[in-house]
Amino acid sequence: MGLAAVLAAAFVYSNQTPYPGSAAELPVVGAAVLIACGCAAQRGVGMLLGLRPLQFGGRMSYSWYLWHWPMLVIAPMILGHALGWPERLTVVVLSLAAAIVTFKLIENPARSLRLPNLQWFAGGLVLSGSAVAAAVLVLGNPPPLVGTGADATVVHASTATPTVTREMRAAIVAGLNTMDAPRNLSPEPAKAHGDVPSSSYDGCHASIFAVTQGPCVFGDPRGTYTVVLFGDSHMQQWQPAFIDAGVHAHWRVVNWTKSGCPPQELTEFNTQLNRIYTECDTWRARTLARIAALKPTVVILTSSDGDNDAAGTVSPTAYADATVSTVRTLQRTTTAKIVYLEDTPYPGYNVAECVAAHLDDVKACNLPLSKAYKQARHQAVNQALEKLGGVTLVDPAAWMCADNVCPAVVGNLLVFRDQSHLSVEFSEWLTPMITSLLDELQPGHTG
Repeated sequence: MGLAAVLAAAFVYSNQTPYPGSAAELPVVGAAVLIACGCAAQRGVGMLLGLRPLQFGGRMSYSWYLWHWPMLVIAPMILGHALGWPERLTVVVLSLAAAIVTFKLIENPARSLRLPNLQWFAGGLVLSGSAVAAAVLVLGNPPPLVGTGADATVVHASTATPTVTREMRAAIVAGLNTMDAPRNLSPEPAKAHGDVPSSSYDGCHASIFAVTQGPCVFGDPRGTYTVVLFGDSHMQQWQPAFIDAGVHAHWRVVNWTKSGCPPQELTEFNTQLNRIYTECDTWRARTLARIAALKPTVVILTSSDGDNDAAGTVSPTAYADATVSTVRTLQRTTTAKIVYLEDTPYPGYNVAECVAAHLDDVKACNLPLSKAYKQARHQAVNQALEKLGGVTLVDPAAWMCADNVCPAVVGNLLVFRDQSHLSVEFSEWLTPMITSLLDELQPGHTG
């Protein structure tokens, strides 16, 4: 029974099992029962675990444990692609070989040393201190990863005049053929992960556990009209563009977004928490009530078209129905114009890392539109909202892609900071498009 409990934990538990927690009782109690039974007995399980191959595995287990995971993580970086099962098994076998070497040359000799406690302590302190110092040096001095191409520029404007629109379109087309990353690429690939909107620091993009926010007013605080940005981080990524557009067009911009929490009225499983994301449901309900009380001119909502339903159990139809449910709530409780800003093209791979690895061939990091969305979900949501009516659908792919491909670099701008989010600089570059959108949504606008 003890051995069965340990094996069950190894094969039955999954990413959705809350662990550590009460689930840890199964392998821990199973191991304790095995020890209590006295496996030295040469019968049954004792005989099985006494076999030489299993004894060898037990002796190597800790060294093998230390080696296998780093090698499984580093191997795809070296090879440049995800590992298939044959490659994974090969890496695991190689990690066993490394474990055997370190067991014989380091672990066993260290175990046989007879040193005073003070020397052990001093040695451990030196080794640990050296590891920390090395980590600090590496993290504090990342490689510059600067391109070798000539400095580049792009047009910057607040309004989409015909000339500006034409020049922006030309920059997108030129980006499709960019090979050498420009020396003035912004943000730098090594720093792109920290290139996030200001609302990440002031609570206006709620963290996982937060369920309340302040007024979070940006743009022109005295503006006549108010637009609310409502959704997850794929709504937040547009905040820089809306702030600039709000200042220019004299709109108040309210940013009420939350990490990993789509505006759709559905309950999701969060892999970081390893449980149902109850904070999202609470925040969404409270924010819908706040929007109704605010009486904004416009509400703009969007969410990630990627795997934001971490459990992968939400069908395209269910997701579309949840989107319609949220929009109906807004239509029932406000007089605001409702805009569904379709998700930006979704690479699914870290574009900043790709560019860093291809500074002389950034074209390799461009994204075909055919691979940019969960097409079934994307179409289901659009069709459901068109059928509902009273919702303006906006497709940003038209602003950032050409010829069914989305460039990774436009001029001196890195388009994505990671696997799915726009960089702050590129979001700000799209300000003219957002200004035009606000102008079209302004009450009394005749177009």
